Amino acid sequence: MKPEINLLSPEARGLRMALIAAHRVNKLLYAILGGLAVVLMVYGASWWANKIILSSLDNRLLQQGKERVEIEQSIRSLNSTVQAIDARITANPRWAVHIQDVLTVLPSGIQIMKLELSESQSVLLITTKAASGDVVVQYQHALEALGWVDHVDAPLQNFARSPEAIATFTVFRKADNGGIL
Repeated sequence: MKPEINLLSPEARGLRMALIAAHRVNKLLYAILGGLAVVLMVYGASWWANKIILSSLDNRLLQQGKERVEIEQSIRSLNSTVQAIDARITANPRWAVHIQDVLTVLPSGIQIMKLELSESQSVLLITTKAASGDVVVQYQHALEALGWVDHVDAPLQNFARSPEAIATFTVFRKADNGGIL
């Protein structure tokens, strides 16, 4: 420390030292208050960000819950459809083996849109889209040629031609003859 020459009176020197000490205490208090303000701002910003994140997570959880309910309903619906189809196939086992024949004799130029079993277990309804009347007649003859088919009904509207015309066929299965087709 460097020695100083102080020419002030002892009272003035005491006042000067008190003023310097008060100034240092004020600087220290301002620094503490500034630091406290910074800590409070950081805490407030953290609290605000945390609140936003929590509300976002809550919204996401609610959305996921809704989506989960929709998915579970969709799964239940699909399961009931599969069970209904399985029951229908089990109730009509002889039709399941004949569907391949119906698809095998399908000529080019005709598309199957729907296969439907009627309440009578000996009738199959086939809805198709045909490019020309010739393929409709060809498909009807091919269906009638199958060994398990008794006869095929095709309404006259099948032969009224328009581009991409819809044709329907009602296929009657032969009598079961004691379970033998």
